[in-house]
Amino acid sequence: MKTDKEYPATHSMSTAWYFVDDDDNVAIMEFEDEGPIPVGVPRNGYFNENVLFGEVLEEDERDGTIQLTKEQLDLLLGEPHSPLEEECWYDVVVQIDTTREKEFFEWISKGTIEFRTTVSKELGLYRIEPDDDFQKGGEGFIPGSPMDMLISSGIIKAVFQIPDWDTEYGFRVTLPNGEWGNDFKRVPYYIYNQPIWTQDVQTRAFIPEFPVKLHQVDASKREKLLRIPGRFDEMKYVQVAQWYPSFLHTQTGDVRIEHQYYSLLPMVGGPSRYVLNNFWCFDFLPYCPLKEEVGCEECGQFRCASTYSKVDVLKPTILYIVNPRTNGIGWYGLHKLSFLREKILAFSYLPMYPQVEKTGFTFEVRKQMLDETLRDVFEKSHGWLESVVEEVRPRVLIIDDEAREIFESVFPIKDQSVEIGKEAYPIFLLSELASCRGHIEELAAMPYRGRVFQHSYSIEEMEELKKKGVAQ
Repeated sequence: MKTDKEYPATHSMSTAWYFVDDDDNVAIMEFEDEGPIPVGVPRNGYFNENVLFGEVLEEDERDGTIQLTKEQLDLLLGEPHSPLEEECWYDVVVQIDTTREKEFFEWISKGTIEFRTTVSKELGLYRIEPDDDFQKGGEGFIPGSPMDMLISSGIIKAVFQIPDWDTEYGFRVTLPNGEWGNDFKRVPYYIYNQPIWTQDVQTRAFIPEFPVKLHQVDASKREKLLRIPGRFDEMKYVQVAQWYPSFLHTQTGDVRIEHQYYSLLPMVGGPSRYVLNNFWCFDFLPYCPLKEEVGCEECGQFRCASTYSKVDVLKPTILYIVNPRTNGIGWYGLHKLSFLREKILAFSYLPMYPQVEKTGFTFEVRKQMLDETLRDVFEKSHGWLESVVEEVRPRVLIIDDEAREIFESVFPIKDQSVEIGKEAYPIFLLSELASCRGHIEELAAMPYRGRVFQHSYSIEEMEELKKKGVAQ
């Protein structure tokens, strides 16, 4: 066994997710960076190897969320090999002695092995990834480490390698006979791929011999799979944006209607349509206290630093207000609120603020902002936040503790309530989450009552809206 942990080449940020047809067959579709990626699908770089066994359907899932049959597993995993023959321990499934399952999880709990998911409890199959157990400059695992003990004690009996079936590269490079270049034939899912250009629709890459069915997915997770009308056997081409509002990056053709954007995309079996591709894009310019001073005619972020937002939900019942100094993806608050992820729209109380000089990184600018400056800008531009709240009409607000002082300089909080736009809203500090979680969940579960966007427009409808000045 090699000592250095080796990894395949780095992926782009393509995202894979599940779709279901009229026959309850399950497909996996991988999208390019450009999209379209349906709203609500986690855009965290989940690749094909992460969706095989359903591990992305719920965090920290130990019991497994997709139960593959023995027939499907035999085809997918192929022949096993000895743990001593495994070289890199990446994208592997181990088979354990099922009579020693308790010992297996005791060693896993030591914290040096990443437990990914249960593949088959009955067959003793688990996906794991060792972390810090490798020897430096020598062969094998560190003596006495959890991985060393799992192997030497015979708890891990065999190792299977997950097949290479990255559709991103397989889609672009096919074999001379027109077949795909990767090992799709071992995968029990229909496979679709989005070409790199959004002018092209998603294309079917593979029809499986033993397809995964919806009933194999844990009942509590089935609603996370997206349904497409029709049958995959008969659908060589698919346009997911035809049914689901989707994020995408387009070079031309974006049309703005108030604070949402639409892009012209090809449909399957019909003419192209303008589909919703970006929303909750609230314009800061009407409220900016510096627009006249610097002569801005549109919000081009002149001498400004943008804050981070989370807007991948169409019907939010929670508005999470964060500290402008927070560093985007690393928001600890969003991690704490992950159990309410599908309900949350997140904004800073300022969408951007002036920076004295341009610097290389926005987060460095954020750290330098003084409370006095933030308070002054917010007091002069709080109408922007009011417009957000009035459009969304959330059932509950949650605010970072660090954002409270400046937020209350305009909107005082009294008895866990705040008045914005002549309407009172329940509001909780992030630090109160543990003690008030039940109440927050009840409020978040109430029906959405804010602005609803139209999903798509025909070319003719959009031209009429342009003539009326509604679309730009």
